[in-house]
Amino acid sequence: MRYFSVVLFVALFVQLGYFGYQGFFGAENVPLVRETEIGTVEQIGTALFSQYVLPFEIASILLLTAMIGALYLSKQKLGLGEPARAARVKEALHEKEEAH
Repeated sequence: MRYFSVVLFVALFVQLGYFGYQGFFGAENVPLVRETEIGTVEQIGTALFSQYVLPFEIASILLLTAMIGALYLSKQKLGLGEPARAARVKEALHEKEEAH
């Protein structure tokens, strides 16, 4: 497994070096800035909800899933999975603070 990791690291590092070199020295005739068709807030909104509606919705679902997952993991880490247990943990923490 360790050898596979080393080979994978070397392959990714070589690719990174190659594309970095091509990005800096290989593309001389490519314009760095292209003309944008979207300028105002209204045009951006129209583009988001017409041409880019599917990627916009997929991104919103991914972000919502990440937020729910973060909440779930944080509740498990603190031991707040169920309401009754959460109340017991809160009481124990409160008693601990009063003892100090």
